[in-house]
Amino acid sequence: WLVPDGFGTTVGSVVVTPLPGHGVPAGALILLRTDTRRGFSENEETFARLFAARAGAALSAARLYAEQHSITRTLMRDLLPPPLHRVHGVEFAGSYRSSD
Repeated sequence: WLVPDGFGTTVGSVVVTPLPGHGVPAGALILLRTDTRRGFSENEETFARLFAARAGAALSAARLYAEQHSITRTLMRDLLPPPLHRVHGVEFAGSYRSSD
């Protein structure tokens, strides 16, 4: 599962760095190189760590947004006024207005 189809049979070097999240890891960034004569340079490893930190922050923010969106939808649905009873000759109205 680690090596994608078509990558080949030889892995020359690997960089694995965590994707930090908010309280829990968001995943891992795994980079593979087929060149067996040359490993990842220090600059490439630093870039991978910086990229992983930013990607982890973005994934964490997206997860938090999705959670907040789900909670907001639930609250909005549960706070809607109930259906009004019908009485002949009387007109009722109900509305929902969020606070500012």
